[in-house]
Parts: sequence; C-alpha cells; structure tokens
Amino acid sequence: MNQYVVYTDLDGTLLDINTYSFDLAKEAVGELNAHQIPLVFCSTKTFAEQIYYQHELGVTAPFIVENGSAIFIPQNYFSFPYHFDSQVESYQVIELGKPVSLIRKAMRDINRNLGMRLRGFNDMPMDELERLLGLDKDKIHKALAKSYTKTLLNSLSEKEVLKIKEELLKSGLTIAKGSKFYSVMSIDTDKGKAVKILNELFAKKYKQFTSVGIGDGLNDFPMLKVVDRPFLVQRHKGFWENLNHGNIEKIEAVSSQGFSKVIQLLLAQ
Repeated sequence: MNQYVVYTDLDGTLLDINTYSFDLAKEAVGELNAHQIPLVFCSTKTFAEQIYYQHELGVTAPFIVENGSAIFIPQNYFSFPYHFDSQVESYQVIELGKPVSLIRKAMRDINRNLGMRLRGFNDMPMDELERLLGLDKDKIHKALAKSYTKTLLNSLSEKEVLKIKEELLKSGLTIAKGSKFYSVMSIDTDKGKAVKILNELFAKKYKQFTSVGIGDGLNDFPMLKVVDRPFLVQRHKGFWENLNHGNIEKIEAVSSQGFSKVIQLLLAQ
C-alpha cells in the first residue's frame, strides 16, 4: 500500500457541523491508525480542542491549529533535528501566526474607526455561548483558549468583509471564512503554508508518500491546493463549496460520512 499522510479539517469534515460528533468517522480513523497512516488535524480549533479529539480518537500525529497559525509536533515524532520556535508541554511548536493580543487591539480599532460591533466568543456570556454552540462549559473553555486567532460571531456582508480586510491589513492581519464563522489571523497564516512545512518534514521521514487533504470550506482551499490528492466533502445542506481547482475530487457525502468515504477509497487502492 502507498504511504499516505492525511490532512483533515475538523468542523464539517471529520466532525458533524452541528453536533461536533465524530461517531460516523471513528471507524475510518481506526483504520488509519491500524495502517499507521498519520492523520494530521488542520483546523481553526485550538490546541486544547485538538488534544481532546486526538485523545478520543487515538491519534498521535502532529497537528495544525487555528487555521495554520502553529504546528504542534510531539517530541521525538521525527528522528532528525528541525527548527521549532517554542515548546508547549511535550510538543515542539512551529509558529506562523501573530499573538492574539495584537488581534484584539486591531478589532478594537475597527469597532472604533468603522463604527462596527465585532463580537468574538470572549465577548459573550457563557450561557449564550452554550446555546449558540451546543457545547458544555468544558468544551467552550477549550474553544476560548486561542493564542493566534479570534473567531467572529457576526454575520457579515461582502462589503463589510472588504472594509474589515482593508483595516486589518494595516496590522498585518486578515479575515477568513470557515465552515461556520469568520476568523481573524495573521496575513502570513493559512492552512496551506503549514501543510507545506509539515510535508517537508514528512518527506524526510518517508522516502516516498502521498499527501491527502480533506475539507469542506473556503478556508480549506489553501490546504487542498498544496496536497497531492485533495478531496472536498459536501456541506451540511448537501452542496459543495465553490472552489476553483481542477484537481479536487468531490465526494458525494456530508462531513463525517464524506471523510469516511475518502478513507475507504484510499485504503482500497
């Protein structure tokens, strides 16, 4: 069997977009683990959130947090030396993003200069967040622990997004649409840049491998453009995001079911 490295989005891909359940993907993840195929989470989710899902699914590969803002690599995962910027617990961290304190300041400036009221998770009371996200307090605290990005809860028009982008650019920041919410992050950050760095490391680990990307939304496009085999699963209403890249293989299934179909396809080859 060909050696694969699988990069996957979480919300709306491996996880159900509404319930965040991984039940329908659990068997497929187990197959990857059994075949020793690295499964790299590449998501807007935080370090704390991704550690939780890794533990639940028995995944031990490196992972990419907050839309490509940082790569967390388990200590001794690679047997050769490589550059990293910091260490968090037992993980060596390659940082691409800017600190969240800079993003908070930029958002305050936008609210003042544009007369807007941009709201993030941290601006809402806990009971309101529980109703909005359908998560318990522990999972919400994990989601709030962002180091490099800020999630916006606002519904924004195209015109508003363009105005916000123009203001954010002054601070070296940008805004990107995820499966549910917008995220504010460093302009030098995206999933594709982080995947390319990890691919270089995996190229030293394996003599030959095929990189696979699985996603569902606009912010997955940078990841899907840099892998050998990109797959796009359907959004929760049964349609595909309009991503203009001829190499993308479209899967006729939604989120976790689509993820599982991709894994079945890979393992059958």
